[in-house]
Amino acid sequence: MALPLFIHEREAHQDLKKVLGSFTGRLPRVCIHCFTGDREELVHYVKEGYYIGITGYVAKKKRGSNLRAMITEGLLPIHRLMIETDAPYMCPDDRRCKSYHRKNEPCTLPVTAQVLASCYGMEYDAFCKATTANAATFFSLPEMKLDCRQHHHHQQQQQQQ
Repeated sequence: MALPLFIHEREAHQDLKKVLGSFTGRLPRVCIHCFTGDREELVHYVKEGYYIGITGYVAKKKRGSNLRAMITEGLLPIHRLMIETDAPYMCPDDRRCKSYHRKNEPCTLPVTAQVLASCYGMEYDAFCKATTANAATFFSLPEMKLDCRQHHHHQQQQQQQ
């Protein structure tokens, strides 16, 4: 049984490329966790068929702008996207997340999902269903039914607070 592989690479793209290259054709599903790299790195990882894990970093106004631009340009196909928290790090810059004292938690994922849905030009519900299907595929889980309205209702409650 080949379990999926999560890899956290930070400023070591060339080294990782060499290591993974030596296992070409023998790797399980791979997710580049907490991706914050550049265009060349993203293009390489997608070309290799890896999933790309995106956190609340994408929702950081300044720091996430390059990542948002690359996604908007279409460099990351939706079927290769995984949404992550990287808790307690990478909290989105959003007033709805301030009550968490800048510590990321799974309950901030809807903020990240909204930013990403906008980058893809997708409706929030369709985006959530697509990324849930990605997670099910990646982890070999049974098909999941997702009621995005529950998440949307929770977001509306947070906005009113």
